[in-house]
Amino acid sequence: MSFQRVFAVTDLKNGRFTSAEVMGVDLCFTIKDGEVVCLENSCSHMGLPIDRAEIKNDGSFECPWHGFAFNIEGGRCKTYPVYSIRTFETKIEDGDVFVRVDEGS
Repeated sequence: MSFQRVFAVTDLKNGRFTSAEVMGVDLCFTIKDGEVVCLENSCSHMGLPIDRAEIKNDGSFECPWHGFAFNIEGGRCKTYPVYSIRTFETKIEDGDVFVRVDEGS
């Protein structure tokens, strides 16, 4: 599947998620150290949205519903490593954020 334009990189804020739906998948994006990170906007514990979470300086965040801690890079749960949130490949071109969402996701 090809990359899909989502929004301008200036729409992203450090320490916060910005959500968008791409090809029927609810996603959330953030920027850390100049790199765009994209996760599925769904906690792997209960499936509730994570886009309200505040991202800490170390790149972790807690699910706003049950407090499980996750890393934005890789989506791995720090609280219970058996859980992880799907991540998606991103790129920045000409000031815009693009994401690749595999068909059938």
